[in-house]
Amino acid sequence: TAPSAVIPDPLMPPIANATAATDFGARFGSLRGKDVRTVAQTVGAFTEKYGRPVPAVYRTAVNEILVTTHLAVVCAMWGYDAVFAHGFVKSFEEVFGFYPGDPEDKANLYKAMVEALLLDEGKMKADSDAVAAFAEGIASEAELIAIVNGEKESSSPVAATLATIKKAGPFDFYCSRPFALGIFKIMNAVGTELTRENVQRWSVALGLPSIKLEGELDVYLSALEKLKQAEQLFAEVSAREKRKAAERLEEKAKKAMAAAEKDAEGEGEAAKADAKEPVA
Repeated sequence: TAPSAVIPDPLMPPIANATAATDFGARFGSLRGKDVRTVAQTVGAFTEKYGRPVPAVYRTAVNEILVTTHLAVVCAMWGYDAVFAHGFVKSFEEVFGFYPGDPEDKANLYKAMVEALLLDEGKMKADSDAVAAFAEGIASEAELIAIVNGEKESSSPVAATLATIKKAGPFDFYCSRPFALGIFKIMNAVGTELTRENVQRWSVALGLPSIKLEGELDVYLSALEKLKQAEQLFAEVSAREKRKAAERLEEKAKKAMAAAEKDAEGEGEAAKADAKEPVA
């Protein structure tokens, strides 16, 4: 049986059976039984596009991002927006900040992930930059809420996106993990601490599902703690490798110096021997 095009989310409130007798069924019933791209296809596309093994320490993170984002984009209620892009872009930068190899390796990893998810890399970057610029121009949480509520004017398309989402019907918007991360980034930018109490307040103010955002906050904060531990480990490994490299260079220099001194001594002895030879 082909998988349904409507993918449930364990952090979203349960939805009644999708029969034609329900609003949900009337809206999405026609999608029942239709083919939808599978997780395996997305992961396979990534593997083909990246074309090299992912370091073991990053394998879980790559798989988790691919799977959770895939399940979002195939959901019938999901729609692309700039906040989603911002959350995806910035969380990638956070998680893979110490990715080994050349900067090109990390860029190729990002490109492969985005393309495997059938997303537009250029648009994602431009929209993320737009959200960052919008958030940087907001002085406080109160100002942001006023803009979303139409109490203060803003020409930013990001403001329009947030206002539209707040007015969205129950099945017109899907709160994905990247979108939640985008909201958390905006909260940080306007000086709001990431706590459950603050997330609950923002959920109400922006018309977002509180249970979903709170669940994603727990996941995010836990990931940040693990990321800090990983960064410390990478820093220690890097320092140790640099120290070993310096010791190897020092040892090599000492050997070269000793060899040079030995050669010089040999040349000196030869010169003395030549000086003692009688002139014919």
